Amino acid sequence: MKYYIGIDPGKSGGVAILKDGVSIYDIFPIPIAGDEIDISSLHAKLEIESMDAEVVVYIEKVGAMPKQGVTSMFSFGFTTGAIHAVAACLGYPRYLVTPQAWKKKVLVGTAKDKNAAIDWCRRAFPEESLLATERSRKCHDGMADALCIATYAYIMDPLGPRPS
Repeated sequence: MKYYIGIDPGKSGGVAILKDGVSIYDIFPIPIAGDEIDISSLHAKLEIESMDAEVVVYIEKVGAMPKQGVTSMFSFGFTTGAIHAVAACLGYPRYLVTPQAWKKKVLVGTAKDKNAAIDWCRRAFPEESLLATERSRKCHDGMADALCIATYAYIMDPLGPRPS
């Protein structure tokens, strides 16, 4: 069994885990406790308890945004670093992928924006909810991006996409 984890970092980001590239094992927003990432919760959610499981993690490569404040950039960097640390502690290989790279492979023929990712996810995984909570009214774009990144990981698997 192989698990492909896609992560859109940041407090409004998301995590998606594909099992064998074709079924969703889990999808959720980045866990937050107070004003910071909930590291122990993220660790628990990413830990895959299967002896024969192979796990690969693709994290969106992010950088500073123009006109973003120093405090928010520090917080964003901390969150991104914590995500990398959790994956490393679990012993998972990590790869960085730029938004342009995963969008080019996954969102072919679309506007390649947040709505395109949500629309693609709805078509590819119609049974899956992209709502962060039961009370949410609109789809969580961080979860949609994470699912697209996990799909990119599956597409880019060096052993090639394999049927389950």
